[in-house]
Amino acid sequence: MEVLPLFVLPMVLMPGEVQELRVFEPRYRQMLDDCLLDEKNFGLVMNDPFEPTNSWDGPRQHGCEVEILHHETKGSNHFIQIVGRRKFTVRKVIAPALPPMDHPMFESHIEEDGLFPDLQTLLELIPEDVGHSKLYISGEVEYHPHNEPTSEELQEILRDILNHVLTRIGILLRIEEEVLQQWINDRVGNSVSESPYSAYTVAALVLNELEAKQQMLACDTIEEAVEELVHHVSRLKKKNSILRRGFQNKQARRTTMSVHSEARKITTHTLQGMKQAGEKITMLTAYDYSLAKLVDQAGVDVILVGDSASNVMAGQVTTVPITLEHMIYHAQCVQRAVDRALIVVDMPFGTYQGNSAIALESAIRIMKESEGHAVKLEGGAEILQSVERILTAGIPVMGHLGLTPQSIYKFGTYTVRAKEDDEAEKLIEDAKLLEKAGCFAIVLEKIPRELALKVSQAISIPTIGIGAGPDCDGQVLVLHDLLGITMDFSPRFLRRYLNLAEEIDGAIKNYCQDVRSGDFPNDEESYTS
Repeated sequence: MEVLPLFVLPMVLMPGEVQELRVFEPRYRQMLDDCLLDEKNFGLVMNDPFEPTNSWDGPRQHGCEVEILHHETKGSNHFIQIVGRRKFTVRKVIAPALPPMDHPMFESHIEEDGLFPDLQTLLELIPEDVGHSKLYISGEVEYHPHNEPTSEELQEILRDILNHVLTRIGILLRIEEEVLQQWINDRVGNSVSESPYSAYTVAALVLNELEAKQQMLACDTIEEAVEELVHHVSRLKKKNSILRRGFQNKQARRTTMSVHSEARKITTHTLQGMKQAGEKITMLTAYDYSLAKLVDQAGVDVILVGDSASNVMAGQVTTVPITLEHMIYHAQCVQRAVDRALIVVDMPFGTYQGNSAIALESAIRIMKESEGHAVKLEGGAEILQSVERILTAGIPVMGHLGLTPQSIYKFGTYTVRAKEDDEAEKLIEDAKLLEKAGCFAIVLEKIPRELALKVSQAISIPTIGIGAGPDCDGQVLVLHDLLGITMDFSPRFLRRYLNLAEEIDGAIKNYCQDVRSGDFPNDEESYTS
Protein backbone atom coordinates (compact mmCIF):
# COMPACT_ATOMS: atom_id res chain seq x y z
CA MET A 1 0.00 0.00 0.00
CA GLU A 2 1.02 3.60 -0.59
CA VAL A 3 0.24 6.89 1.17
CA LEU A 4 -1.38 9.23 -1.35
CA PRO A 5 -2.42 12.90 -0.93
CA LEU A 6 -6.18 13.12 -1.51
CA PHE A 7 -8.02 15.93 -3.29
CA VAL A 8 -11.55 15.50 -1.85
CA LEU A 9 -14.19 17.11 -4.09
CA PRO A 10 -17.84 16.69 -5.13
CA MET A 11 -16.45 15.20 -8.35
CA VAL A 12 -15.51 11.82 -9.83
CA LEU A 13 -12.59 11.37 -12.23
CA MET A 14 -12.33 8.32 -14.46
CA PRO A 15 -9.10 6.59 -15.54
CA GLY A 16 -7.94 8.23 -18.77
CA GLU A 17 -10.24 11.27 -18.31
CA VAL A 18 -8.66 14.73 -18.73
CA GLN A 19 -9.95 17.63 -16.62
CA GLU A 20 -8.86 21.07 -15.48
CA LEU A 21 -8.92 22.27 -11.89
CA ARG A 22 -8.43 25.59 -10.12
CA VAL A 23 -6.61 25.23 -6.80
CA PHE A 24 -7.02 28.08 -4.32
CA GLU A 25 -7.58 26.62 -0.83
CA PRO A 26 -4.45 26.73 1.37
CA ARG A 27 -4.62 23.00 2.09
CA TYR A 28 -4.68 22.08 -1.59
CA ARG A 29 -2.06 24.66 -2.53
CA GLN A 30 0.18 22.92 0.00
CA MET A 31 -0.72 19.53 -1.51
CA LEU A 32 0.03 20.78 -5.03
CA ASP A 33 3.40 22.19 -3.93
CA ASP A 34 4.28 18.82 -2.37
CA CYS A 35 3.31 16.90 -5.51
CA LEU A 36 5.14 19.23 -7.90
CA LEU A 37 8.26 19.32 -5.73
CA ASP A 38 8.44 15.54 -5.32
CA GLU A 39 7.11 14.82 -8.84
CA LYS A 40 4.41 12.53 -7.47
CA ASN A 41 0.75 12.03 -8.16
CA PHE A 42 -2.26 12.62 -5.92
CA GLY A 43 -5.67 10.99 -5.66
CA LEU A 44 -9.02 12.55 -6.54
CA VAL A 45 -11.88 11.20 -4.42
CA MET A 46 -15.53 12.15 -4.15
CA ASN A 47 -16.40 13.73 -0.81
CA ASP A 48 -18.46 11.93 1.85
CA PRO A 49 -20.16 14.39 4.25
CA PHE A 50 -21.34 11.48 6.42
CA GLU A 51 -17.78 10.36 7.23
CA PRO A 52 -15.96 13.55 8.31
CA THR A 53 -12.32 13.62 9.26
CA ASN A 54 -11.24 16.46 11.57
CA SER A 55 -14.55 18.19 10.63
CA TRP A 56 -13.79 18.12 6.86
CA ASP A 57 -15.85 15.96 4.50
CA GLY A 58 -14.06 12.65 4.34
CA PRO A 59 -13.22 10.69 1.15
CA ARG A 60 -15.37 7.97 -0.40
CA GLN A 61 -13.83 4.52 -0.50
CA HIS A 62 -12.94 4.48 -4.21
CA GLY A 63 -10.98 7.10 -6.16
CA CYS A 64 -8.65 7.69 -9.06
CA GLU A 65 -4.95 8.46 -9.13
CA VAL A 66 -4.18 11.77 -10.84
CA GLU A 67 -1.19 12.81 -12.93
CA ILE A 68 -0.55 16.53 -13.45
CA LEU A 69 -0.12 17.29 -17.14
CA HIS A 70 0.22 21.08 -16.95
CA HIS A 71 0.48 23.66 -14.18
CA GLU A 72 0.09 27.43 -14.31
CA THR A 73 0.00 30.01 -11.51
CA LYS A 74 -2.05 33.23 -11.63
CA GLY A 75 -1.85 35.24 -8.43
CA SER A 76 -2.87 33.00 -5.53
CA ASN A 77 -4.65 30.56 -7.86
CA HIS A 78 -3.13 27.48 -9.44
CA PHE A 79 -4.59 26.07 -12.66
CA ILE A 80 -3.78 22.47 -13.44
CA GLN A 81 -4.62 20.06 -16.23
CA ILE A 82 -4.89 16.51 -14.95
CA VAL A 83 -5.51 13.00 -16.26
CA GLY A 84 -6.90 10.00 -14.38
CA ARG A 85 -4.63 7.00 -14.04
CA ARG A 86 -5.12 3.99 -11.77
CA LYS A 87 -8.19 3.26 -9.65
CA PHE A 88 -7.64 2.75 -5.95
CA THR A 89 -9.40 1.85 -2.72
CA VAL A 90 -8.80 3.97 0.39
CA ARG A 91 -7.87 1.55 3.16
CA LYS A 92 -7.02 4.12 5.84
CA VAL A 93 -7.73 7.85 6.07
CA ILE A 94 -5.06 10.15 7.47
CA ALA A 95 -6.75 13.24 8.92
CA PRO A 96 -5.51 16.75 8.06
CA ALA A 97 -3.62 18.68 10.72
CA LEU A 98 -6.24 21.43 11.07
CA PRO A 99 -10.06 21.62 10.93
CA PRO A 100 -12.00 23.90 8.51
CA MET A 101 -11.75 27.68 8.71
CA ASP A 102 -15.13 28.04 10.43
CA HIS A 103 -13.70 26.31 13.50
CA PRO A 104 -13.57 28.56 16.63
CA MET A 105 -9.77 28.25 16.79
CA PHE A 106 -9.50 30.49 13.69
CA GLU A 107 -11.79 33.34 14.87
CA SER A 108 -8.98 35.64 15.96
CA HIS A 109 -6.93 34.92 12.84
CA ILE A 110 -9.48 35.82 10.16
CA GLU A 111 -9.17 39.44 9.10
CA GLU A 112 -12.08 41.92 9.10
CA ASP A 113 -12.40 41.71 5.32
CA GLY A 114 -12.88 37.94 5.62
CA LEU A 115 -9.42 36.94 4.32
CA PHE A 116 -8.10 33.68 5.71
CA PRO A 117 -4.64 33.37 7.27
CA ASP A 118 -1.75 32.62 4.92
CA LEU A 119 -0.15 29.21 4.72
CA GLN A 120 2.69 30.03 7.12
CA THR A 121 0.28 31.26 9.80
CA LEU A 122 -1.79 28.11 9.43
CA LEU A 123 1.27 25.91 9.84
CA GLU A 124 2.11 27.74 13.07
CA LEU A 125 -1.37 26.96 14.42
CA ILE A 126 -0.96 23.18 14.12
CA PRO A 127 -1.09 21.59 17.59
CA GLU A 128 2.12 19.90 18.68
CA ASP A 129 0.47 16.54 19.27
CA VAL A 130 -0.74 16.16 15.67
CA GLY A 131 2.49 14.58 14.45
CA HIS A 132 2.54 16.02 10.90
CA SER A 133 2.09 19.35 9.10
CA LYS A 134 -0.17 18.37 6.22
CA LEU A 135 -3.32 20.50 5.90
CA TYR A 136 -4.83 18.10 3.38
CA ILE A 137 -6.31 14.63 3.79
CA SER A 138 -4.12 11.67 2.86
CA GLY A 139 -4.86 7.99 2.68
CA GLU A 140 -3.26 4.60 2.58
CA VAL A 141 -4.50 3.28 -0.77
CA GLU A 142 -4.50 0.00 -2.62
CA TYR A 143 -4.33 0.27 -6.42
CA HIS A 144 -6.52 -1.81 -8.71
CA PRO A 145 -5.09 -1.53 -12.20
CA HIS A 146 -6.93 -3.28 -15.04
CA ASN A 147 -4.34 -5.22 -17.01
CA GLU A 148 -6.59 -7.36 -19.19
CA PRO A 149 -7.69 -5.91 -22.54
CA THR A 150 -11.31 -5.07 -23.34
CA SER A 151 -12.77 -7.95 -25.34
CA GLU A 152 -14.34 -7.38 -28.76
CA GLU A 153 -17.75 -8.30 -27.32
CA LEU A 154 -17.45 -5.62 -24.63
CA GLN A 155 -16.13 -3.12 -27.19
CA GLU A 156 -19.28 -3.65 -29.25
CA ILE A 157 -21.44 -2.89 -26.21
CA LEU A 158 -19.45 0.28 -25.56
CA ARG A 159 -19.86 1.36 -29.19
CA ASP A 160 -23.61 0.87 -28.88
CA ILE A 161 -23.70 3.02 -25.75
CA LEU A 162 -21.70 5.82 -27.29
CA ASN A 163 -23.64 5.68 -30.55
CA HIS A 164 -26.90 5.94 -28.63
CA VAL A 165 -25.92 8.92 -26.53
CA LEU A 166 -24.18 10.87 -29.31
CA THR A 167 -27.12 10.30 -31.64
CA ARG A 168 -29.48 11.76 -29.05
CA ILE A 169 -27.23 14.78 -28.66
CA GLY A 170 -27.04 15.24 -32.43
CA ILE A 171 -30.81 15.21 -32.85
CA LEU A 172 -31.30 17.66 -30.00
CA LEU A 173 -28.77 19.99 -31.63
CA ARG A 174 -30.27 19.37 -35.09
CA ILE A 175 -26.95 18.40 -36.63
CA GLU A 176 -27.19 17.23 -40.21
CA GLU A 177 -27.16 13.42 -40.38
CA GLU A 178 -24.04 13.11 -42.55
CA VAL A 179 -22.03 15.48 -40.32
CA LEU A 180 -23.33 13.82 -37.17
CA GLN A 181 -22.48 10.32 -38.36
CA GLN A 182 -18.90 11.33 -39.17
CA TRP A 183 -18.56 12.95 -35.74
CA ILE A 184 -19.96 9.85 -34.03
CA ASN A 185 -17.63 7.54 -35.97
CA ASP A 186 -14.60 9.67 -35.05
CA ARG A 187 -15.56 9.87 -31.39
CA VAL A 188 -16.32 6.17 -31.09
CA GLY A 189 -13.10 5.28 -32.88
CA ASN A 190 -11.05 7.44 -30.50
CA SER A 191 -12.83 6.20 -27.37
CA VAL A 192 -13.36 2.46 -27.79
CA SER A 193 -10.47 0.04 -28.20
CA GLU A 194 -8.97 -2.97 -26.48
CA SER A 195 -7.53 -0.61 -23.85
CA PRO A 196 -8.51 -1.73 -20.33
CA TYR A 197 -9.80 1.80 -19.72
CA SER A 198 -12.28 1.98 -22.64
CA ALA A 199 -15.29 1.49 -20.36
CA TYR A 200 -14.19 4.41 -18.20
CA THR A 201 -13.54 6.62 -21.21
CA VAL A 202 -17.10 6.03 -22.39
CA ALA A 203 -18.47 6.50 -18.88
CA ALA A 204 -16.74 9.88 -18.61
CA LEU A 205 -18.51 10.94 -21.81
CA VAL A 206 -22.03 9.67 -21.13
CA LEU A 207 -22.61 9.68 -17.37
CA ASN A 208 -23.62 12.86 -15.58
CA GLU A 209 -24.57 11.57 -12.15
CA LEU A 210 -21.74 11.41 -9.64
CA GLU A 211 -23.14 8.32 -7.93
CA ALA A 212 -23.24 6.47 -11.24
CA LYS A 213 -19.59 7.32 -11.87
CA GLN A 214 -18.71 6.36 -8.31
CA GLN A 215 -20.29 2.95 -8.81
CA MET A 216 -18.16 2.50 -11.93
CA LEU A 217 -15.00 3.11 -9.89
CA ALA A 218 -16.11 0.44 -7.41
CA CYS A 219 -16.20 -2.29 -10.08
CA ASP A 220 -13.47 -4.91 -9.78
CA THR A 221 -13.37 -6.10 -13.41
CA ILE A 222 -13.95 -4.68 -16.88
CA GLU A 223 -17.00 -6.94 -17.25
CA GLU A 224 -18.54 -5.48 -14.09
CA ALA A 225 -17.74 -1.93 -15.22
CA VAL A 226 -19.46 -2.46 -18.59
CA GLU A 227 -22.44 -4.10 -16.89
CA GLU A 228 -22.73 -1.10 -14.55
CA LEU A 229 -22.53 1.30 -17.48
CA VAL A 230 -25.25 -0.56 -19.37
CA HIS A 231 -27.41 -0.38 -16.26
CA HIS A 232 -27.23 3.43 -16.34
CA VAL A 233 -27.74 3.75 -20.08
CA SER A 234 -30.66 1.41 -20.69
CA ARG A 235 -32.79 0.58 -23.74
CA LEU A 236 -29.87 1.38 -26.02
CA LYS A 237 -30.59 -0.33 -29.32
CA LYS A 238 -34.35 0.20 -29.22
CA LYS A 239 -34.04 3.89 -28.43
CA ASN A 240 -31.22 4.39 -30.91
CA SER A 241 -33.31 2.83 -33.68
CA ILE A 242 -36.20 5.17 -32.89
CA LEU A 243 -33.87 8.16 -32.98
CA ARG A 244 -32.35 7.10 -36.28
CA ARG A 245 -35.79 6.76 -37.85
CA GLY A 246 -36.45 10.27 -36.65
CA PHE A 247 -33.76 11.57 -39.00
CA GLN A 248 -35.83 10.51 -42.00
CA ASN A 249 -38.63 12.85 -40.92
CA LYS A 250 -36.37 15.64 -39.69
CA GLN A 251 -37.58 18.33 -42.05
CA ALA A 252 -41.21 17.56 -41.30
CA ARG A 253 -40.50 17.68 -37.59
CA ARG A 254 -38.83 21.07 -37.85
CA THR A 255 -41.97 22.58 -39.35
CA THR A 256 -44.16 21.17 -36.59
CA MET A 257 -41.97 21.76 -33.53
CA SER A 258 -44.02 22.78 -30.48
CA VAL A 259 -43.16 25.06 -27.58
CA HIS A 260 -43.04 21.93 -25.39
CA SER A 261 -40.69 19.94 -27.63
CA GLU A 262 -38.37 22.90 -28.29
CA ALA A 263 -37.82 23.60 -24.60
CA ARG A 264 -34.73 21.96 -23.14
CA LYS A 265 -35.71 23.23 -19.70
CA ILE A 266 -39.30 24.02 -18.74
CA THR A 267 -39.72 27.45 -17.14
CA THR A 268 -42.67 29.62 -16.20
CA HIS A 269 -42.18 31.41 -19.54
CA THR A 270 -42.42 28.05 -21.33
CA LEU A 271 -45.82 27.44 -19.76
CA GLN A 272 -46.99 30.90 -20.80
CA GLY A 273 -45.86 30.20 -24.36
CA MET A 274 -47.69 26.88 -24.33
CA LYS A 275 -50.94 28.56 -23.34
CA GLN A 276 -50.54 31.14 -26.09
CA ALA A 277 -49.84 28.39 -28.63
CA GLY A 278 -52.81 26.32 -27.46
CA GLU A 279 -50.59 23.44 -26.27
CA LYS A 280 -51.77 21.45 -23.26
CA ILE A 281 -49.54 21.41 -20.16
CA THR A 282 -48.88 18.15 -18.30
CA MET A 283 -48.28 18.07 -14.55
CA LEU A 284 -47.86 15.12 -12.17
CA THR A 285 -46.88 14.79 -8.53
CA ALA A 286 -43.66 13.16 -7.35
CA TYR A 287 -42.14 12.90 -3.90
CA ASP A 288 -39.02 10.73 -4.28
CA TYR A 289 -35.94 10.45 -6.49
CA SER A 290 -36.75 7.24 -8.36
CA LEU A 291 -40.27 8.08 -9.51
CA ALA A 292 -39.39 11.75 -10.15
CA LYS A 293 -36.64 10.62 -12.52
CA LEU A 294 -39.09 8.46 -14.46
CA VAL A 295 -41.66 11.25 -14.61
CA ASP A 296 -39.08 13.72 -15.89
CA GLN A 297 -37.69 11.31 -18.47
CA ALA A 298 -41.21 10.67 -19.77
CA GLY A 299 -41.50 14.35 -20.72
CA VAL A 300 -43.92 15.75 -18.12
CA ASP A 301 -43.78 19.56 -18.12
CA VAL A 302 -44.31 20.27 -14.42
CA ILE A 303 -43.59 18.10 -11.38
CA LEU A 304 -45.57 19.05 -8.30
CA VAL A 305 -44.03 18.11 -4.98
CA GLY A 306 -47.49 18.09 -3.48
CA ASP A 307 -48.61 18.13 0.11
CA SER A 308 -50.54 15.03 -0.99
CA ALA A 309 -47.34 13.32 0.18
CA SER A 310 -49.10 13.49 3.53
CA ASN A 311 -51.63 11.00 2.18
CA VAL A 312 -49.72 8.72 -0.21
CA MET A 313 -46.31 8.73 1.47
CA ALA A 314 -47.16 9.13 5.16
CA GLY A 315 -50.63 7.59 5.35
CA GLN A 316 -52.32 10.65 6.83
CA VAL A 317 -56.03 11.16 6.26
CA THR A 318 -55.60 14.83 5.18
CA THR A 319 -52.79 17.06 3.91
CA VAL A 320 -52.91 19.21 7.06
CA PRO A 321 -50.30 17.33 9.20
CA ILE A 322 -47.37 17.56 6.75
CA THR A 323 -44.69 20.05 7.83
CA LEU A 324 -42.35 22.44 6.06
CA GLU A 325 -39.40 20.18 6.86
CA HIS A 326 -41.21 17.22 5.29
CA MET A 327 -41.93 19.19 2.13
CA ILE A 328 -38.34 20.39 1.85
CA TYR A 329 -37.09 16.81 2.22
CA HIS A 330 -39.38 15.50 -0.53
CA ALA A 331 -38.49 18.43 -2.79
CA GLN A 332 -34.77 17.78 -2.29
CA CYS A 333 -35.28 14.16 -3.40
CA VAL A 334 -37.17 15.26 -6.50
CA GLN A 335 -34.74 18.03 -7.40
CA ARG A 336 -31.82 15.60 -7.54
CA ALA A 337 -33.67 13.54 -10.15
CA VAL A 338 -35.02 16.20 -12.48
CA ASP A 339 -33.23 17.62 -15.52
CA ARG A 340 -36.04 19.20 -17.56
CA ALA A 341 -39.36 19.65 -15.77
CA LEU A 342 -40.37 22.69 -13.74
CA ILE A 343 -40.48 21.74 -10.04
CA VAL A 344 -43.30 23.33 -8.03
CA VAL A 345 -43.38 22.77 -4.26
CA ASP A 346 -46.56 22.98 -2.18
CA MET A 347 -46.33 25.26 0.83
CA PRO A 348 -47.89 23.22 3.64
CA PHE A 349 -50.72 24.29 5.92
CA GLY A 350 -49.73 26.93 8.47
CA THR A 351 -46.72 28.30 6.60
CA TYR A 352 -48.41 31.16 4.75
CA GLN A 353 -51.93 31.75 6.06
CA GLY A 354 -52.42 34.90 8.12
CA ASN A 355 -48.82 36.15 8.26
CA SER A 356 -47.06 37.27 5.09
CA ALA A 357 -43.69 37.53 6.86
CA ILE A 358 -43.84 33.86 7.84
CA ALA A 359 -44.99 33.07 4.31
CA LEU A 360 -41.93 34.74 2.81
CA GLU A 361 -39.61 33.05 5.28
CA SER A 362 -41.15 29.65 4.49
CA ALA A 363 -40.94 30.18 0.74
CA ILE A 364 -37.29 31.25 0.98
CA ARG A 365 -36.47 28.13 2.97
CA ILE A 366 -38.13 25.94 0.32
CA MET A 367 -36.22 27.62 -2.51
CA LYS A 368 -32.84 27.66 -0.75
CA GLU A 369 -32.92 24.25 0.90
CA SER A 370 -34.69 22.24 -1.80
CA GLU A 371 -33.61 24.18 -4.93
CA GLY A 372 -37.16 23.88 -6.28
CA HIS A 373 -38.27 26.29 -8.98
CA ALA A 374 -41.56 27.66 -7.63
CA VAL A 375 -44.06 27.36 -4.77
CA LYS A 376 -47.83 26.74 -4.75
CA LEU A 377 -50.33 28.27 -2.32
CA GLU A 378 -54.01 27.46 -1.81
CA GLY A 379 -56.54 30.29 -1.67
CA GLY A 380 -57.50 33.65 -3.20
CA ALA A 381 -58.04 37.08 -1.67
CA GLU A 382 -57.47 35.78 1.86
CA ILE A 383 -53.81 34.87 1.10
CA LEU A 384 -53.11 37.67 -1.37
CA GLN A 385 -50.69 39.51 0.93
CA SER A 386 -48.62 36.35 1.34
CA VAL A 387 -48.55 35.82 -2.43
CA GLU A 388 -47.47 39.41 -3.08
CA ARG A 389 -44.77 39.30 -0.41
CA ILE A 390 -43.32 36.04 -1.73
CA LEU A 391 -43.28 37.47 -5.25
CA THR A 392 -41.26 40.50 -4.04
CA ALA A 393 -38.41 38.07 -3.35
CA GLY A 394 -38.47 36.90 -6.97
CA ILE A 395 -39.98 33.52 -6.10
CA PRO A 396 -42.47 32.25 -8.73
CA VAL A 397 -45.90 31.44 -7.30
CA MET A 398 -48.59 29.07 -8.59
CA GLY A 399 -52.09 29.60 -7.23
CA HIS A 400 -54.70 26.99 -6.31
CA LEU A 401 -58.48 27.61 -6.29
CA GLY A 402 -61.65 25.56 -6.04
CA LEU A 403 -61.37 22.58 -3.71
CA THR A 404 -58.37 23.44 -1.54
CA PRO A 405 -57.56 20.31 0.49
CA GLN A 406 -55.80 22.24 3.27
CA SER A 407 -59.21 23.79 4.06
CA ILE A 408 -61.00 20.45 4.34
CA TYR A 409 -62.08 21.14 7.93
CA LYS A 410 -63.67 24.37 6.74
CA PHE A 411 -65.48 22.74 3.79
CA GLY A 412 -66.24 19.52 5.65
CA THR A 413 -66.31 17.50 2.43
CA TYR A 414 -64.35 16.86 -0.78
CA THR A 415 -67.36 17.57 -2.97
CA VAL A 416 -67.29 19.75 -6.10
CA ARG A 417 -66.84 23.45 -5.26
CA ALA A 418 -68.26 26.66 -6.77
CA LYS A 419 -71.53 25.20 -8.00
CA GLU A 420 -73.40 28.20 -6.61
CA ASP A 421 -73.19 31.58 -8.34
CA ASP A 422 -71.68 33.45 -5.37
CA GLU A 423 -68.82 31.01 -4.92
CA ALA A 424 -68.25 30.83 -8.68
CA GLU A 425 -68.05 34.62 -8.98
CA LYS A 426 -65.60 34.77 -6.06
CA LEU A 427 -63.45 32.10 -7.71
CA ILE A 428 -63.26 34.09 -10.96
CA GLU A 429 -62.41 37.25 -9.00
CA ASP A 430 -59.75 35.39 -7.00
CA ALA A 431 -58.20 34.09 -10.23
CA LYS A 432 -57.96 37.63 -11.57
CA LEU A 433 -56.42 38.84 -8.28
CA LEU A 434 -53.78 36.10 -8.38
CA GLU A 435 -52.98 36.89 -12.01
CA LYS A 436 -52.67 40.61 -11.23
CA ALA A 437 -50.43 39.87 -8.23
CA GLY A 438 -48.02 38.00 -10.54
CA CYS A 439 -48.82 34.28 -10.25
CA PHE A 440 -47.59 32.34 -13.29
CA ALA A 441 -50.34 29.68 -13.23
CA ILE A 442 -53.36 28.53 -11.22
CA VAL A 443 -54.54 25.03 -10.32
CA LEU A 444 -58.33 24.63 -10.52
CA GLU A 445 -59.50 21.65 -8.47
CA LYS A 446 -62.88 19.95 -8.57
CA ILE A 447 -65.03 22.71 -10.03
CA PRO A 448 -67.65 22.56 -12.82
CA ARG A 449 -66.09 22.34 -16.28
CA GLU A 450 -68.10 25.37 -17.46
CA LEU A 451 -66.60 27.50 -14.69
CA ALA A 452 -63.08 26.22 -15.47
CA LEU A 453 -63.56 27.29 -19.09
CA LYS A 454 -64.68 30.78 -17.99
CA VAL A 455 -61.65 31.18 -15.73
CA SER A 456 -59.25 29.92 -18.40
CA GLN A 457 -60.65 32.45 -20.86
CA ALA A 458 -60.74 35.29 -18.32
CA ILE A 459 -57.04 35.21 -17.41
CA SER A 460 -53.88 35.18 -19.50
CA ILE A 461 -51.90 32.79 -17.29
CA PRO A 462 -52.25 28.99 -17.62
CA THR A 463 -54.85 27.03 -15.67
CA ILE A 464 -54.08 23.47 -14.59
CA GLY A 465 -57.12 21.34 -13.91
CA ILE A 466 -57.75 18.39 -11.64
CA GLY A 467 -61.38 17.41 -11.81
CA ALA A 468 -62.13 20.62 -13.68
CA GLY A 469 -62.86 19.33 -17.17
CA PRO A 470 -60.94 19.36 -20.46
CA ASP A 471 -60.89 23.09 -21.15
CA CYS A 472 -58.12 24.05 -18.73
CA ASP A 473 -54.69 24.80 -20.22
CA GLY A 474 -53.26 21.70 -18.60
CA GLN A 475 -54.02 18.75 -16.32
CA VAL A 476 -52.53 17.35 -13.12
CA LEU A 477 -52.98 14.04 -11.32
CA VAL A 478 -51.43 12.42 -8.28
CA LEU A 479 -48.89 9.96 -9.69
CA HIS A 480 -49.80 7.17 -7.27
CA ASP A 481 -53.43 7.42 -8.38
CA LEU A 482 -52.53 7.42 -12.09
CA LEU A 483 -50.33 4.34 -11.67
CA GLY A 484 -52.89 2.44 -9.63
CA ILE A 485 -50.74 2.22 -6.52
CA THR A 486 -53.46 3.74 -4.33
CA MET A 487 -56.68 1.86 -5.02
CA ASP A 488 -58.88 3.19 -2.21
CA PHE A 489 -59.38 6.57 -3.95
CA SER A 490 -61.56 6.58 -7.07
CA PRO A 491 -63.02 10.02 -7.85
CA ARG A 492 -64.83 10.58 -11.13
CA PHE A 493 -61.98 12.62 -12.63
CA LEU A 494 -59.30 9.96 -12.09
CA ARG A 495 -58.10 7.85 -15.02
CA ARG A 496 -55.85 4.96 -14.00
CA TYR A 497 -53.24 4.07 -16.62
CA LEU A 498 -51.89 1.05 -14.72
CA ASN A 499 -52.86 -1.26 -11.89
CA LEU A 500 -49.53 -1.38 -10.14
CA ALA A 501 -51.05 -2.46 -6.84
CA GLU A 502 -52.00 -5.77 -8.45
CA GLU A 503 -48.69 -6.05 -10.33
CA ILE A 504 -46.64 -5.35 -7.20
CA ASP A 505 -48.71 -7.76 -5.13
CA GLY A 506 -48.13 -10.52 -7.68
CA ALA A 507 -44.41 -9.80 -7.98
CA ILE A 508 -43.83 -9.88 -4.22
CA LYS A 509 -45.81 -13.08 -3.80
CA ASN A 510 -43.77 -14.70 -6.60
CA TYR A 511 -40.55 -13.55 -4.92
CA CYS A 512 -41.59 -14.99 -1.57
CA GLN A 513 -42.54 -18.27 -3.23
CA ASP A 514 -39.23 -18.48 -5.10
CA VAL A 515 -37.17 -17.80 -1.96
CA ARG A 516 -39.08 -20.30 0.14
CA SER A 517 -38.86 -22.98 -2.55
CA GLY A 518 -35.13 -22.42 -3.05
CA ASP A 519 -35.60 -21.37 -6.66
CA PHE A 520 -34.08 -17.92 -6.01
CA PRO A 521 -31.24 -17.30 -6.47
CA ASN A 522 -30.35 -19.86 -9.14
CA ASP A 523 -26.93 -20.60 -10.67
CA GLU A 524 -27.15 -17.76 -13.19
CA GLU A 525 -27.92 -15.31 -10.39
CA SER A 526 -24.96 -16.36 -8.25
CA TYR A 527 -21.28 -15.46 -8.37
CA THR A 528 -18.51 -18.03 -8.46
CA SER A 529 -14.95 -17.79 -7.27
